[in-house]
Amino acid sequence: MLYLSDLIISYNDFLFISSNVESIGLTRVVVKNEDATIVPLEKLVKALPKIKYIYLNENHKSSMITKNTFKELLIIPHFSKISNINLHGIPETFDFEKCFAFIKKNKQIEFSFVFSHEVSAACKTRLEAIIDEILQTENHNYKVPDIFFSGGDPEKSRKLRSLFDNN
Repeated sequence: MLYLSDLIISYNDFLFISSNVESIGLTRVVVKNEDATIVPLEKLVKALPKIKYIYLNENHKSSMITKNTFKELLIIPHFSKISNINLHGIPETFDFEKCFAFIKKNKQIEFSFVFSHEVSAACKTRLEAIIDEILQTENHNYKVPDIFFSGGDPEKSRKLRSLFDNN
């Protein structure tokens, strides 16, 4: 288990301390390449072949999540063996539609999402539509994700959280 908080760390140092990690928590952590660019989340996951649990609380000023993050995660061989992914501070660039399509096919990974309070009204509308789809589905053949964003309907959030807790 590795938990890091409020830190800027080089990718090489990250690799050194995390090689056998099964559970990782990163709170406002920035991992940087040698050229000072931010290492994307998928590169970190790829470097953690034993990972089972991921908690990421994003630093909104320097996000590790990009529009390609989920697409890139899907091609990592051990990604499907992860049991829990908990992402906080998600920017609207995250391809949640692709992620939700995966969730509906996947029966193993439990997802929890908290979106950045800076997401646009259009993003909130897309998230509401996904939440409505989940709530209107009678039999879930997948693990219902927990989804939260500022300004969402509190009653829908409560119902969604209840389905999540009953996974």
